[in-house]
Amino acid sequence: MKKGQSQIKTEKTEKEKRVKTPVPAQLPLQIPIPPVNLMIASLLLVFLGIASIISLLLTPPTGFDLKNVPGFLNIVAIAALPLACGIWLQKKWAFYGTLILVVPLILIYPILVAFSPHFGIEYCLISFLTVIVVGPTALPILIRNDRYGDGDGYAGVVREAKLQKVIEKIPVFNALFVIFGIALIIRAVLPYATVFKDTVKFASDDAVFHMRLVENALFGEHFPRALFFDVFTNFPYGTTLHFAPLFGQLMIHTTWIIGLGSPTRELMEAVGAYTPAILGALVVFPVYILGKELYNKYAGLIAAVLVATLPGQFLSRSILGFTDHHVAEVLIISIFMAFLILALKRGKAELSLSGGTGTGTGTWVKNKNFAFLCYAGLIVLLFYIVSWYWWVFYSFILFLLASFIFTFWKRPDSYVLYPVLAGMALGFYLLAWFAGLIFVFIIFVYGVIQYTVNGLRGEPNEYLCITLIPVFLVPLLMILPFFGDPFPYDIKHIGALGVGVITFSIPLLYRYLTTIRLKDFFAKYSELNKLVRYEFLLPVFTVFVFFIIAIAVFPEVLGAFRVLTPDETALTVGEVHPMDSERAWAWFGTTFYIALIAMVILAVNIVKRNRPEELLLLVWSILCFVIVGGLGTFGIEGIGQNRFAYYYVINVAILTGLFSVTVFGFLTGIGTGTGTGTGTGTGTGTGTGSAGNEVKRDLRSSANARSGKSMNKNKSKKGGKSRRDESRPDFDLRLISFAIATMVIAVIGLIRVGIESLIPLGVIAAIFLGWMHASNIRREDIEKPLSKTLAVLLIMVFVFYPFPLNALATPFPSVTNLPLNTVHAIGTAERGIGAEPNWYEALWWMRDNTPDPGVNFWGLYELPPINETTGRREAFDYPAEAYGVMSWWDYGHMITWVAHRIPNANPFQQGIGGPIETDRPGAAAFFITTDVNAANEMADTLGVRYVMTGFMMADIWNSLHGKYGAMTVWAGDPVRFNTLAHYYHTMIAGLHMFDGAGANVDGVSVSPLNRYRLVHESSTFILPMAIIDVETGRILHWSHIAGDYAMTAEQAEILHGHLFSMDAREEIVADLNNEIIPEMLKDGFNAVGMPLSERSFVMRVGMAGDRWIINDEIRRIVFNVDKDKEAGVLNVRRFGVEIPGQPNIRAWTPEYIRPTSFVKTFEFVEGARIEGTAPDGSLIEISTEIMTNQGRTFTYTLDTTAVDGSFKFIVPYSTEGPIEGGTNFAVSVSPYIIRVGEVDPDDGIVVWDVEKEVRVPEEAVMDGKTIRVDFV
Repeated sequence: MKKGQSQIKTEKTEKEKRVKTPVPAQLPLQIPIPPVNLMIASLLLVFLGIASIISLLLTPPTGFDLKNVPGFLNIVAIAALPLACGIWLQKKWAFYGTLILVVPLILIYPILVAFSPHFGIEYCLISFLTVIVVGPTALPILIRNDRYGDGDGYAGVVREAKLQKVIEKIPVFNALFVIFGIALIIRAVLPYATVFKDTVKFASDDAVFHMRLVENALFGEHFPRALFFDVFTNFPYGTTLHFAPLFGQLMIHTTWIIGLGSPTRELMEAVGAYTPAILGALVVFPVYILGKELYNKYAGLIAAVLVATLPGQFLSRSILGFTDHHVAEVLIISIFMAFLILALKRGKAELSLSGGTGTGTGTWVKNKNFAFLCYAGLIVLLFYIVSWYWWVFYSFILFLLASFIFTFWKRPDSYVLYPVLAGMALGFYLLAWFAGLIFVFIIFVYGVIQYTVNGLRGEPNEYLCITLIPVFLVPLLMILPFFGDPFPYDIKHIGALGVGVITFSIPLLYRYLTTIRLKDFFAKYSELNKLVRYEFLLPVFTVFVFFIIAIAVFPEVLGAFRVLTPDETALTVGEVHPMDSERAWAWFGTTFYIALIAMVILAVNIVKRNRPEELLLLVWSILCFVIVGGLGTFGIEGIGQNRFAYYYVINVAILTGLFSVTVFGFLTGIGTGTGTGTGTGTGTGTGTGSAGNEVKRDLRSSANARSGKSMNKNKSKKGGKSRRDESRPDFDLRLISFAIATMVIAVIGLIRVGIESLIPLGVIAAIFLGWMHASNIRREDIEKPLSKTLAVLLIMVFVFYPFPLNALATPFPSVTNLPLNTVHAIGTAERGIGAEPNWYEALWWMRDNTPDPGVNFWGLYELPPINETTGRREAFDYPAEAYGVMSWWDYGHMITWVAHRIPNANPFQQGIGGPIETDRPGAAAFFITTDVNAANEMADTLGVRYVMTGFMMADIWNSLHGKYGAMTVWAGDPVRFNTLAHYYHTMIAGLHMFDGAGANVDGVSVSPLNRYRLVHESSTFILPMAIIDVETGRILHWSHIAGDYAMTAEQAEILHGHLFSMDAREEIVADLNNEIIPEMLKDGFNAVGMPLSERSFVMRVGMAGDRWIINDEIRRIVFNVDKDKEAGVLNVRRFGVEIPGQPNIRAWTPEYIRPTSFVKTFEFVEGARIEGTAPDGSLIEISTEIMTNQGRTFTYTLDTTAVDGSFKFIVPYSTEGPIEGGTNFAVSVSPYIIRVGEVDPDDGIVVWDVEKEVRVPEEAVMDGKTIRVDFV
């Protein structure tokens, strides 16, 4: 009898038995009691239905628009109540109905919540939480139930194998989609208010420039072509752009498709803002596949959760508004690695050129492979035929669809499908980031190591070569059309990929020659066969040869590695520094160290068994650890950049998944499932089919042996309960491990969480004791679930530290009850992209109130020709009315994108000038110089019309986040330039701190600037303040106060410590110079309620006789007394203000530091010439009162001495205007007052004899016209 007939007969017999068995009579109202698991599922559905009713009452639908979708979903979800009844009664229709109801809710709700702020959707949090908790919990219970469905069991409900497989995958898919939804909500909802405020704010630097390119392509009448030469930056030269084409084209075409061919700016900004959040959330899917294929689905789910919730570089680069290519890199490279691991796993089983499975080269183009090869070939071929700006986007979409299409239609052999898809993924990765050769290097290094290891183990290498050749060849073919101008791809890319193709083709060629073409030759000279044993060294030899060639011919290929050893100027960028332990903890928490432990576990596994995918993970992880600067955590500095942590997050997540399943398997005695790797079944330790099953059994055997469990279990019938074998090991390692882990987390809980951790710790301790008791009495049915539960809880504490120990911490419920990494992630997301609103405010003003530069912002500009003499590209020929905006290079792209103006310097680190750029004029040289004439000359050379300064550029104290130190590095002499003596005379201090109006800094005069006028300042003001240790008088650090002008000005008066002023009488000054405290000065202190103690002393500062310090030793207060010669008064100030709760700490701000606007805009003008006559040797002063757009006033004053009876001033402010076509400046200027006087020789006070009022028209300031004012 056939096996199928026997199975059918058995099923019929079982049904007959059920029909013939008499059913006991039941009372009419008796309700059947289902199994416990179905009871739980029913109650969960009831909870869902009740929650939907409550949510419906709280937020009923009021219409039929998008905002009311949650209300209608609540109505639909009420169907959970009758379904719960059906589940209770074990009805088939209830099973299918639950699937049809719950799965769409799980898919819809996360998306709905993620986009709710943008579309104004009002949802009820109760419904959302209920769906994402009930759905992923209830469905696995139903699907795994073996006693369900009118007594037919689960197999009776789902008899078709394909449908059964689909349904069995639903729980994992639901869990993954919930993780995806959480990742998207973190990235899109939490930072929403910081991005969509007034207008859409994008992250500075490259994000805004990506949007510049998208905007230009969509609205520049040349869709979808993008710029490769931009005239709206690096004035007066323009610049060739180095951006890879894919990321921009994704946004360009997506916006165009959603807008049905007529996109709006609002749609473009929304697509651009959400792109990084969506791409970042999508990473959870390939990361899950990586974890699952490497180990099992649990490792994949843990990795997906971590990559969704870890803070750090990946999260900050994948949140709303951070529209840069980094997130696309991570998504594509994770897809690439997933395909590569699938290719390697199938390779050992399916590839053999020398027999084995019989899949020779002739079968590559067999029917089922032919369709896919044509599909992939067409994608690559059309790069050579169709214009890149059309094909890049659509080829990427076809690539993403390929794995789905050829899974369900004419599925090709894995050794064809996955290597080609991996190669295409690597190609698209390079088209997303042209500098991504680092991953080409990683795969190359892995391939050489794996080939060598296989050779040493005596294992075949053909599968490795045939897998890796397409991985290098396909991307090479994909980027060849982009080689050379205007694209950024050059010999480095062609050479790196070409070396990969050649390196792994040579062994195949060698094998072909030795076994086929030259077989007879080798048979004749048998001694040559000895060389075959060293065949595994071919890739190493090839690498050595290419290395020598590269050094001699293509040094730029090796130069690509210089990015890993940044120089001093590169280190001025925070993200370029290697990662230190502080960053590692903040970005990864405990998982950073768990990943290191997992690498050790991985290395041990590799020694035991040769799984190529595990070696790939180890090589990938080690190299990423080095690239990210991880060696810096061990004190090895100078290697790597911390920004690459957005790559390393994938490795950390997967390695933590490995650690978790390994520890779980050890603690519970259950195999981790890592034996599902591929192999030929020849005893290599990895295999599919029977070989794979053997590995699973071996793993379980070893795990059981470690725990002292016999593989031959005897089940006692006593009491109907299962019992373990009586034999027990003398040394129970599991017990010791559980005990130590429990004690460790108890210490962690009490130290990190406190007394609030006692309840979770009590639960864990109870489970531990229960497990011990069950183990002692040999109750395996109790011991197993308790050991699993205890293992999960212990692993959770370390992986999701300190959760669940803080689950009940106060305030409850709040974010404090979440894992520490999640708390950090929420904080990062809520802070948003860091777009500074003051810069947007200033740049919006500039866009609306400054002359158009005369260059088409939407134009598509061709590359200027190459100069045959210099070999460099010519500068763009700008129109006469074009001008530049000088600022630090950090803000260049913001100036382009927001203001539609042309910066002189940009984040491509162009236009910086100084010794780094062979002493060319630029931003660093301009702002750091103390020579005003040199600065003016640079401004004239670079066509500067406006200068924009930010507080951080002037923040030498680093009270907020100073950029001044970086400017000094670029300027070439940070030691000299970083001194206050130099700083106060620099252009940046003169402009931003002193408004170009000059100042008196501790008796040293800072000269006014006569060709720069303030035209606008932003609304937020900053006041730096020093935090001082009273005991030592040492400045501990600098901080700041931020707010509007009125508030910061009030705080400045307090921090300046002004107490009172009094006439500077000669006798008082004389006493002070003799270090005697005058009685009149003591009376002044008494009058303000701060009498001096008997132990108060005065000391003169400097030799000018105009500054003194009074030190009250008993009260530990210091007072500054300074003489204002012009006003003839003494000003008395307290040095430092007490900080509440810190009696030994004072806050203080020097008198000359005033509240300053966060962003100031100055105009560089010719200046009006005011000339005239005056008595020879007389003192001439010209001044005007300036009121800014924020209501702040200051006086602009110049003075000179008449020489030969004449004087001359250059003034930057006009008292009339603005004029048509000029700057619509936002300041008001009073008429100038020119006065003539002389110094009284007796008291040194200036006596003014005569004054005149002068009005200066705008034309005079702009054209340098002369206005005469004669006093003689």
